[in-house]
Amino acid sequence: MDIRVVLGLSVLLQLGAAGLALWLIRVTGKRLAWTLLAVGIALMAVRRSLSLWYMSDAGTAPTLELAAELVALLISIFMITGVALIVPLSRSIQRSEQALRESEAQFRGLCDSAFDGVVLHDGNAILEANAAFAQMFGFEKEEVTGRSMADFVAVDTGRIAHETDTRPTEEPYELEARRRDGETIRLEVCGRRTTHKGREARVIAVRDITESKKAESELRESEEKWRSLIENAPVLIMTVEHDGTIRTMNWAPEGHGPEEVIGSTVYDHVETEYHATMQTALNHVFETGKTATFENRAPGPGETISWYANNLAPVIHDDKVVLATLIATDITYRKHAEDALRHAHDDLERRVEERTSELKAANERLRHEIGERERIDAALRESEAQYRHLFQNAQVGMYRSTIDGSRMLAANEKLASIFGCDSVEELLSEPPLSRWADADARAELVMRLERDDVVTNFEVPIRTKSGERRCSRFDSSA
Repeated sequence: MDIRVVLGLSVLLQLGAAGLALWLIRVTGKRLAWTLLAVGIALMAVRRSLSLWYMSDAGTAPTLELAAELVALLISIFMITGVALIVPLSRSIQRSEQALRESEAQFRGLCDSAFDGVVLHDGNAILEANAAFAQMFGFEKEEVTGRSMADFVAVDTGRIAHETDTRPTEEPYELEARRRDGETIRLEVCGRRTTHKGREARVIAVRDITESKKAESELRESEEKWRSLIENAPVLIMTVEHDGTIRTMNWAPEGHGPEEVIGSTVYDHVETEYHATMQTALNHVFETGKTATFENRAPGPGETISWYANNLAPVIHDDKVVLATLIATDITYRKHAEDALRHAHDDLERRVEERTSELKAANERLRHEIGERERIDAALRESEAQYRHLFQNAQVGMYRSTIDGSRMLAANEKLASIFGCDSVEELLSEPPLSRWADADARAELVMRLERDDVVTNFEVPIRTKSGERRCSRFDSSA
């Protein structure tokens, strides 16, 4: 092979490789590296061009070996091939970098649109944070970057900062934090380790639970208030299943402990002849979702027999009756009085029947009101609604006051109507002492309460809003 052909091919290949190197500047942006490489290859091409030019003048041509130039030709071939192969590799890297930038932009946009705060920090300073985190603490997003996590912790800074950096699990935990204006807020925090730009870091998700914690506290206080009221109510209140199994109750009848009653059935505590009545009432409540009322006899203290007026109301969850609330009022005294008056005076018997009719009408209205109540969506709210409903819609007047009679703390509509008031608020505006027609009678009631804790069938005169004196019977507990 002619050595001049070899030299010519080497020059062309080296110039081509230099051109590709210059073109890669635009692809990769690495100007200095590719420029130096292109200059080096171009100088090699110049050297071969000089050799080729010298050969045109036999007198000045240097001595060249064909084998060496063939090797140089192979080097030129490998050189341009290697540079050419770098082109798709560079494009692939460029596409990967573009995809990475787009992915980071999408992730950053997703974080900024999240409702929870998201923070990336390296243990010393915040590297990145989304807008929700900044707004949570009253900052602009740009003001948060570079700050220490300890700047946002309200108490026990060292411990919390250490937990934030080294907590081994990803389970959420709670802490108190401090806003820019000094307000303390409650947060739920969850973090996990990650890598950011080759360094170990931690991603933290932050949720403001201040309002939910406040609502939980208020709900617990409300539940305790109504639970105390129901547990001290003079009527027996329990929840039962469809088969009559007793689930809960406010207090156990005399002679029984709560552990003896809960888990048994209502049929175990009423006379056999009233089992069918009880079962019919339960079926009615669970099948129709409406209330039912009935009376029954049951064993009382010692070997006595007591009478009870019962009101069954549905407990509805997810459009289904899951339990029934049974309110049993001891009406033994009333029953005995009715029997005595029935045999003594026909006229009084007629009045008792009228009163019973009024009671049934009141029960019908109560059934309608209970049926209209909103469905309860949580166990605690369900309990509170039942307690409040019992108090406000009891068949008798109920109230709670200070022991000295200076202030009435709570009362129901029935009591307001008994005193002739237009509303409960009007009734509460006056001290209970002003409602008693006989101050000595109230003093006696207080004395008996301090001695016995519970007073029943205590008859005293009261004064209505219009000044009318009425005789009333009180059942009270301290």
